[in-house]
Amino acid sequence: MHDAARPSVLGLDLSLTRAGIAVSSLDPQREAFCPSLLTHVGESGSQDATWDERCDRLVRQLKAVVGYIDAAIRVGADIRLGVIEGPSYGHAHMPGYYDRAGLWWPVYAALRSRRIPVATVTPDHRGKFICGVKPPPSDRGKRLVLDETRARWSTPRTTEIMNNPMRFIANHDQADALGLCEMGVLGAKWAVPWQVRRRHVENVALVTWPTVRGLDD
Repeated sequence: MHDAARPSVLGLDLSLTRAGIAVSSLDPQREAFCPSLLTHVGESGSQDATWDERCDRLVRQLKAVVGYIDAAIRVGADIRLGVIEGPSYGHAHMPGYYDRAGLWWPVYAALRSRRIPVATVTPDHRGKFICGVKPPPSDRGKRLVLDETRARWSTPRTTEIMNNPMRFIANHDQADALGLCEMGVLGAKWAVPWQVRRRHVENVALVTWPTVRGLDD
């Protein structure tokens, strides 16, 4: 978890089944932002669930996601930017889309109520930032996101920070959240410890970034 009051960026890949949550915080010695929290939370739903059961599941997930954010703040995370994956309108016809939208807005509102500036990133820009190409909408695409994220952290310059990416980055939802988080770090004009490539710069430039307090503020 966090040391005292370090500038931090939050990344959220929201879902009711498995929401990815990532925080990167400034490492003063490396002068770069490094992961300080990476996890996921959620539960499976049922197609036969009643409206009350769907509502209760949504509320539990909202409390869980916001609970991690508040816990990070309590132990010293100075979250200066939150990055959330925006809606995938092409999937609006799929089961669960309505429920996911019901989670997305309260989380967005919770960040605003905590005076955390929020940026939304399209699924395509997030995918291309991580992979260099648009991942296919399948298990193969999810695997590509996970593999590329682990590869980003499996270099000599990152070994001392994350010595086991295969274990630390457990699934594609965590990988998505970490990618969003690191887009935020670069969007705020801050440094990451891994090699920044053209795909990272190009996709960060396509996002509308809010005003963020500087590192000296």
